[in-house]
Amino acid sequence: MMKFRVAALMLAVPLIAGCQTKQISQMSSSERQELAGKIAQRCIDAGHKKRTAAAEACLRRETEREYAMREASAENARRAGLALSQGFSNYGQTMSSQPLTLSPSTHRPIRCTSTSFTGWSVDTTCY
Repeated sequence: MMKFRVAALMLAVPLIAGCQTKQISQMSSSERQELAGKIAQRCIDAGHKKRTAAAEACLRRETEREYAMREASAENARRAGLALSQGFSNYGQTMSSQPLTLSPSTHRPIRCTSTSFTGWSVDTTCY
């Protein structure tokens, strides 16, 4: 059960990261407008007055930073996905190349008895 949780977490990380790496060129018009508003707000929050040279420079700088961050996030997500893929491949190869070994106690015969009840239920006991 623990291996399943670890595997699920490992798969979730790149998927979550992938949600935050949407390139600006892949955004809809409304998403781009929303992002532009957030970038403009960063400059306003930094103390720049609208329609000034300093505000324009801030907008250019913040836009370039946004592009760079998204590009880096996309690359990191791609690398994480490749690393996970390779890790699972290595795990599968290791498991398939190892012979199945059983302890002597597992070679004992197992007997099962089933008791049918009314309806569709069956009770099976193995010992």
